[in-house]
Amino acid sequence: MSGHPSSPSLFHRNFLEVEDIRDLLTLSTYEDRLLFLTERSIKVPLLALEERDDTCKVKGCLSGLWIKGSQKNGTWEFRTFSESSVVLGVASLLCDLFFGATSEEVLSITDDEIAALTIDQLLSLNRRQAVARIIEYFRSCAKNGT
Repeated sequence: MSGHPSSPSLFHRNFLEVEDIRDLLTLSTYEDRLLFLTERSIKVPLLALEERDDTCKVKGCLSGLWIKGSQKNGTWEFRTFSESSVVLGVASLLCDLFFGATSEEVLSITDDEIAALTIDQLLSLNRRQAVARIIEYFRSCAKNGT
C-alpha cells in the first residue's frame, strides 16, 4: 500500500497504473475490499484537526468527512479525514488518485472513468453519494483555483 504519494508527477489518467487501484480491483470478495479500505485508512496522513472546519466539510456525508485541496506548482494535493474508516479509505484513495493533477486534468476526468473504478459497488447509497461529492469538490477546486 503506497500511502500518500510523494511526487506530484504521480497523477495517471489511466487509474489502473496506480498500485492501490490495481490491488483493490484484484480482490474478489466484498469483505476483502472493505478490509483493504479499512487498513488503508490507518496508513494515510490525515487532515489535521485544526484544518477541519465547515469550509472543507463534505455536506450530506453522515460519517463526517472533510477534504482540503491546495495547489503547489500548478498541481493539486488533496488531504482528508473521516470519522468512518471505510469512508476515509475511499476518500484517501481518491485524494491519492488526483494528487499531482493539474486543474485541466481534474476537470477532464469523466464520471465514466470514476465509475470504472467500481468503488461504488463496495458502498452503501450514502457512501456512494459521498464519492460523488468528493469528485464534485475536486472539480470545484480545479475550476475556482481554490
